[in-house]
Amino acid sequence: MAFNPLVAIFMPLLYLLLSTFVMLQFSVVLSLVGVAGVKVRSIGQLAAIEPVITTLVDYLTRVFGPLHKFTPQPTHILLMAVVVALVANGSGRRK
Repeated sequence: MAFNPLVAIFMPLLYLLLSTFVMLQFSVVLSLVGVAGVKVRSIGQLAAIEPVITTLVDYLTRVFGPLHKFTPQPTHILLMAVVVALVANGSGRRK
């Protein structure tokens, strides 16, 4: 397989773009979990899972702060780009 210089130029940009979308999707999931924590209290049929959801929302709030206000920082984006690059390039190699 020959080395393509265009791949060396554009792949880091694609990793950053993909990691940006991943982190934005993660922030949407966090806010949905926060909304689910509020909704589960008002639905009587979900009373059995209310302690689990409440504990999860409390834990995520302690870790990330208010869930509806989470915004990915540049450090988050760069670390996710490293993870994406490792997953993309490490999956095809076998010992």
